[in-house]
Amino acid sequence: YIGNANTWEDYYSILILDSLGVKLSHFNILGLRGAIVDLIQTKDKNVVVVGYTVKNLNGNSLFRSSITKFNLNNPSFTIIWNNMSFDDWSFENGFTCIRELPNGDLIVGGGYDTLLNHNILPQSLIRLVCFSPNGIMKWKRYYNYWSAPGKSNSLGLVSLELSQDGGLYGTIFSGNPSPTPFIFIKWDSLGCDTDAAWCRMVALGTEGYAKSKNKLSIFPNPALDKIQISWGESSISQGVISIKNVTGLEVKRLVFDEALSSFEMDVSDLKPGLYFIDVAHEGRFVYTGRFVKR
Repeated sequence: YIGNANTWEDYYSILILDSLGVKLSHFNILGLRGAIVDLIQTKDKNVVVVGYTVKNLNGNSLFRSSITKFNLNNPSFTIIWNNMSFDDWSFENGFTCIRELPNGDLIVGGGYDTLLNHNILPQSLIRLVCFSPNGIMKWKRYYNYWSAPGKSNSLGLVSLELSQDGGLYGTIFSGNPSPTPFIFIKWDSLGCDTDAAWCRMVALGTEGYAKSKNKLSIFPNPALDKIQISWGESSISQGVISIKNVTGLEVKRLVFDEALSSFEMDVSDLKPGLYFIDVAHEGRFVYTGRFVKR
């Protein structure tokens, strides 16, 4: 905060400490009102911070999500790139977590207010956004984890961690009911969450899963060493083939960038049991199927 007890403003502020916690430098970025909520040092030795910017409108403090990349080695903390106008001004918008993927992309998470700006009880969503290292947005996903539909539902993402299989773990609080409950979510690398996977694979049973309108053809089934999967006459130019076990854990993945309508996969290394195959295109699952490994 900069000012005095009567008049003050909040600004982006960065501290550099030594290993004992002694402050080495303190840098305020004047002109960027708001708060930093999370930060990381990236592989290129720069720093990326996320949070929100603030403005006052009609007596209300409104927020907008922000992300900024700094040159850590420059004495003035030169801004490499930023996005201060990612969404609309509202009451609960903001980024709260950031992690760097092995390929250098940045996964940013936070909350997104959908209705409070229109004088309606808040019905916020959880949002994940993928940025390239140079600040280009690659995709974004929205998730509804409301616990009390029809009432105020404020959601917040308070932690985000990478999983060993290339996905993400998130901790989310829900503002209704009180006291605030927490839930834990696992997303895969395409942004699919365990809630949807559980409903599709377990709660509906294998029959419900198999009756998808975009069903894969899998031969042989049961399989021993290899399977041939096909999805009809329409080819997909780019996509992902993912095999998951009955718990939703991805055990095999193939990324392709050529036009395909079928593919042969080696499954000899899989343990005997039931498996599900998803073919994803442009971030969404378009074909599904199941097979048994002997």
